[in-house]
Amino acid sequence: MSGGAAGRKVAIVTGAGRGIGRETSIVLSSAGYAVECVDLDGDAAAETAKLVGGRATQLDVCDEVAVAEFVGTLDRCDVLVSNAGIWRFTPLLETPISEAIDVLRVNVIAPLIWIKSVAPLMAAGGGGSIVHLASTAARAIATATGVYPSSKAAVIALTEQAAVELGPLGIRVNTSPAKSFGSMADSPSQRTSSCESRGISRIRRLVSRSRRQFPRAVRVAIPSPVRS
Repeated sequence: MSGGAAGRKVAIVTGAGRGIGRETSIVLSSAGYAVECVDLDGDAAAETAKLVGGRATQLDVCDEVAVAEFVGTLDRCDVLVSNAGIWRFTPLLETPISEAIDVLRVNVIAPLIWIKSVAPLMAAGGGGSIVHLASTAARAIATATGVYPSSKAAVIALTEQAAVELGPLGIRVNTSPAKSFGSMADSPSQRTSSCESRGISRIRRLVSRSRRQFPRAVRVAIPSPVRS
């Protein structure tokens, strides 16, 4: 079993290999969490883990069995940030159903898989925080964006339902809007040159403050870790 070194609380970040996921891992590490860096790209996850002194795991976030096995290696989980996501931007009438299923699988079903796997461990430890990365695209609909806006609207609804059901277990569930494609690249060659998104900018501003935590939209969800 693996847990926070020297009693540190543990945070899992999916899609940790780049963009918002990497920046989030850095912020959480700065705030005192032991960070589990999960990404489909094992090399990218390892790069982030090296930056934050965490552990890297190559994993398909949609693989229910693999996720359960990974969570089973932990003796605690205090924070889960479901950041991994993909997009396919095509007009609806030209969107292949297989493509739509892929987007919904990664952006909606994967967060549900992680909730189901992590919540029992969180509850056993007295509670925790789950944060889903939503998007302004859920409300600001544009043409030729496929089912990506629908997937992020579903994430918001999933979060609200999970908050109601998991609250009695001591688990907070929130969303943080994000506006960066850097965390959703399909391969290292598709990374954006800049991830100065509004969400990351907020993270960086907060990092410079005395209580190095998350963006304003997420700060209430993740308390400062207390070593125990």
